[in-house]
Amino acid sequence: MTPLMSPSEIAADVLVRAYLHGRTLPKILHGAVVWVAETRLTSGKRPVLDATLCADIDSQAIAPLPSDHAHDATALMTEGT
Repeated sequence: MTPLMSPSEIAADVLVRAYLHGRTLPKILHGAVVWVAETRLTSGKRPVLDATLCADIDSQAIAPLPSDHAHDATALMTEGT
């Protein structure tokens, strides 16, 4: 069961997910980035996602499959049924 998040954790998570714009991070790294963002939010440090943190996120972000590939994968899984 996922532990409840504080309002500042939720805000940081939403901010990170908005920056990712459909991309993902490995779970442990996502948690670490959210922790950094929350720390900056609660301490008043701006920008919350500075250039260094964004570069780190960008270097580790995993792009989603393009929608046509997702359709192809679904077609392969259901083919012959």
